[in-house]
Amino acid sequence: MKTFEVLKVLNHNVLLGVNQGKEYILTGKGIGFQMKPGLFVNEEKISNFHLIQDSQKLSDYEKMVLDTPGQILLATEKAIILAEERLQTKFDQTIHLSLLDHIRFAVYRLEHQIEVRSFLTEEYHFMYAELYDIATQMVKQINETIGVTLPDSEVGAIILHLHAALNKEKVSQTAIYAKVIEFSLIFLQEKLGAQIANNHLAKARLITHLKFALKRSESKKELANPLADVIKKQYPEIFQIAEQLAQEIQANFFIPFSQSEISYIALHLYHLQGEEKTEC
Repeated sequence: MKTFEVLKVLNHNVLLGVNQGKEYILTGKGIGFQMKPGLFVNEEKISNFHLIQDSQKLSDYEKMVLDTPGQILLATEKAIILAEERLQTKFDQTIHLSLLDHIRFAVYRLEHQIEVRSFLTEEYHFMYAELYDIATQMVKQINETIGVTLPDSEVGAIILHLHAALNKEKVSQTAIYAKVIEFSLIFLQEKLGAQIANNHLAKARLITHLKFALKRSESKKELANPLADVIKKQYPEIFQIAEQLAQEIQANFFIPFSQSEISYIALHLYHLQGEEKTEC
């Protein structure tokens, strides 16, 4: 069991502590009560702790803690613990900062009846199946802890935070990727002239490919496709739709796709169209 020396009391629920020369943020209900630098706290009294790796993020976190009601802080940390247990992982300090910031403003918006565009779409349930279930539980737990009723749209926002934390991305980048995929599916449904059902294996493969294609484009890596010319000649209409999609993505999101990437998308569309015809 770890024992932490208290370096700083941020409030009744948050301490800055040290163990074996490493600094941690420690959270727990009433953990800071009657504490002061130099005293020690056992792990059994701590709800959650995370290692500090960035001094600037620590400074930002300290300022946020001082400006955040204790119940919101505890609700956020409990939600993160829930996600860590379900995902069998330990998040770094980034999500503790970003999610706390999001939840406190979500509560503020609720109290002041401020509406914002929902991140949650029908595609999220399909795109992030496991995270969708976890985020739903997190929102429910946050509501119960704070005594509020955050809207269901918060599920979508929390999914973005979880996905970003798992993939070491910025939340803003994850949101852009999700928006591009949503945009792509709407565009393709219009071009193919049919609703793309969520249970399609080809749809799952297309979404997975788009996720990695976006990352490859950002990192300027290209996935070679030796059959690119063959696909273009054999399926010209499908290839044209894939090419139009790439053009729209670049025009709207400034993300370029190579001809090789476009040919892979065309192949996924071919299989997707094949499933549509099979069901008709």
